[in-house]
Amino acid sequence: MADHTIERTQRKLPSIPLLVGVFLISLLLSGATIFVILDQVIESPDSGDAYNDVLTSTYGEDGVRLIDPPREVTDFTLTSHTGSPLSLSDLRGKPVILFFGYTSCPDVCPMTMMDMQRVQGALGETDDEVSYLFVSVDGDRDTPERLQRFFAMRNVEAFMQGMSGEDTTLRQITPDYGLFYQLNEPEANGYYTVDHTSSTFLLDAEGRLARIFAFGTEPDVIARHIRELL
Repeated sequence: MADHTIERTQRKLPSIPLLVGVFLISLLLSGATIFVILDQVIESPDSGDAYNDVLTSTYGEDGVRLIDPPREVTDFTLTSHTGSPLSLSDLRGKPVILFFGYTSCPDVCPMTMMDMQRVQGALGETDDEVSYLFVSVDGDRDTPERLQRFFAMRNVEAFMQGMSGEDTTLRQITPDYGLFYQLNEPEANGYYTVDHTSSTFLLDAEGRLARIFAFGTEPDVIARHIRELL
């Protein structure tokens, strides 16, 4: 009798390989969930009540969020790459293609700069009707001189404008763009990276937010949407 009881109990218990398999699957699913959450935080964090739902809507298949109708954004002033104050409102009269980053960025920013070069080439003769703006989220390191060197290294100095400045100003415009940036712990040599929003934003000639492009959106697609605003 006792032997049959033990046998039935053993049949009810899952095998060790099965337990290990379940554990590994759970771990993988948890890791995937964490990755997705982190990606969403960097891409479109919640900035409070002022944060518009349109900024958290899904991208289309082409990587574009249409803002219809275009929404007003806060004007702001920072130090430009020439050392003079520059306001967003100074660029009105032309569509503005705007993105956030920092000159020490190892991946996202150089790739976005390359995409902007391709956008400029795709626009051809209409390129002069567009303003390109890089806003640094690393004001302590990104001086006007450093911005100029960065533009020269990326061969965008002929058309790119830069801004860098106070953290307080960036915090004020955070709700308009769902802007996220975070300075990471410095390494032993003092170098540090910055996690930041990777989207690119298109403002119309009146200075209203009209499109949001996911990181990696094809430059031809961006150029097509810019032409729609010209």
